[in-house]
Amino acid sequence: MECFLPPPLTEEDLFAFLDGIADATLQAHLAGCPSCKARCDELEQWERSLITKLYRFACPDSQRLADYHSGFLDKATTATVHRHVEGCPRCQQDLRVLVGFLENTDDVPAQQSKALERPASIIRPAAAIWKLQQSAGARSLGVRGTESSAIGQTTFDAEAGSAQLRLEIQATGGEVVLTGALVDVKTNWRYGAVELWRHEMLVGIAPIDEDGEFSFRLMSSEPVDLYAIASNGVTLFKEGLSLLQ
Repeated sequence: MECFLPPPLTEEDLFAFLDGIADATLQAHLAGCPSCKARCDELEQWERSLITKLYRFACPDSQRLADYHSGFLDKATTATVHRHVEGCPRCQQDLRVLVGFLENTDDVPAQQSKALERPASIIRPAAAIWKLQQSAGARSLGVRGTESSAIGQTTFDAEAGSAQLRLEIQATGGEVVLTGALVDVKTNWRYGAVELWRHEMLVGIAPIDEDGEFSFRLMSSEPVDLYAIASNGVTLFKEGLSLLQ
C-alpha cells in the first residue's frame, strides 16, 4: 500500500511517534494515512515482542519458580528469586498460575485417575485425554558442542487432537534442560501446567506461560512421563519420553 500523503514517513518518524515525541505534522500524517499508520502499528507490535523477550531473559525458568514456591531452593537462591519475583509482574503471574493449578488438583475421581495411571490427588478431572504421537516428518537433531557447552540436543515434535508440541532436550553439564512449546488453534494452553513423572513419582511441575512455553531442569536423564494439562482440563500425555540422544 502506497503512502496517501507522500513522501512516506521514515522509520525514525515512526519511532518518534511511538516514543511520544512526534510533532503535530507527523501526528496529522499518521491520522490521515492508513499506509503509514499500518507500518507504525506493525513496528509497535515488533517492538513490544522484542521488549517481552528481553524482559523474560533475566527471569528464572518455570521449574525454578516451582521449586521456589515449594521451598526446595537453598536460602541464597530463595532470596535471589524472591527479590526478582517482587519486581517482576510476569513471574508473579506465573506463580499465581502455578498456585491456582495446585489448588484445583484435589478429589479427582478414581476412574479418571486410572486412565492416566497417576495418583488421584495430583490432577484435576480430565475433560479429554490426548496421547501424543510423533509428528509425520518430524526429525530428531543431535547437535554436538564443546565440552564446556551443550553435550547434546534433541528436538521432538508431536501432536494430538488439535495440539502440536515441540520439545527441545539438551544435556549440559550434569543436568538435562527440557523446554517445550504448545500450539493449538482450539484449546487454550496458556496458564495450564506440565507435570513430569518417573516411577509413579512426580519429579517436576511447571506452568505454561502466555506464549504456550514451559521448561524444566532435571538432574537425571532417565525417561519420564509428560502430562500437559490445560485450564479446561484437556490433558496431553507422552509416556516414556527419552531424555537422551
